[in-house]
Amino acid sequence: MFAAIDIGSNTVQMLICRAENGLLCDRRNYIATTRLGGGDADGRLSRDAIERTAATVARFMEDVDEAKARCRIVATSAVRDAVNADELRESIRLAAPTAPELEIISGKREAAMSYLGARCSIAFPEDWPVVDVGGSSTELIYEIDGEVRGVSADVGCVRAAKHGWDRAEIKSRLAQVLRPLKPASGCVGVAGTITTAAGWKLDLPEYRREAIEGVRLSAAEMEDMLRQLLALPKERRRELSPLLEQRGEIMAEGLWIWLSALEIVGVDELTVCGGGIPDGAVAEMVRGLV
Repeated sequence: MFAAIDIGSNTVQMLICRAENGLLCDRRNYIATTRLGGGDADGRLSRDAIERTAATVARFMEDVDEAKARCRIVATSAVRDAVNADELRESIRLAAPTAPELEIISGKREAAMSYLGARCSIAFPEDWPVVDVGGSSTELIYEIDGEVRGVSADVGCVRAAKHGWDRAEIKSRLAQVLRPLKPASGCVGVAGTITTAAGWKLDLPEYRREAIEGVRLSAAEMEDMLRQLLALPKERRRELSPLLEQRGEIMAEGLWIWLSALEIVGVDELTVCGGGIPDGAVAEMVRGLV
């Protein structure tokens, strides 16, 4: 058995699964919202968010230990940008003594894991990039001549909401960093904003990965979701879908990022994938890359 815990800016996600002939199977997905990236203006993770995250890791590790799974824990943009990342590391050590050492990964490694996680989850054409819109960063990732290449922008839904960036500001910041590396006929979307949007489209009462895997979402559908969101004050946006309970107040920012990303790639539709960093982290273990 294998497991991977992904500590992101908005959520902590975990995957526990088996590997058979190099493929991931019997996947069990877990998610908890800890809003780690919504911390202090001085670049520090807040004490409350650190404690919420460490407690979540401890709870997840109970399932890892019960499954006797080989595990790794990775942290992305919110932690690598924080001046007090060691406080999170120490809190996890204390709350979850059986947890492996926290890996704080670079934007390049984050992109590679997201791409591998998507490839392990759904089939898609070789020219399609994977786009990962997270809480603090956005990755645009291609495979070119067998090499995974990606760019990472410090623009995510939690970061955008925290700084009060509007749609124009988000588009400008993304355009300064993200560039299409080759022509594409489509793209794959991973991470919380787009999987939530897919579940919202399907009117799901709760997130189910098997239901949203492979769902197509168009720019027009996202614009319609934005109209519904922006017609309400932030505190009421979670009423639009049960899936927005923990994400309603940052969903508009996430969709603004997505629409800008589609424009940069040059497509007006994407395919949703429930896989991502946890799947990629497990796949690296299965393939002996770590």
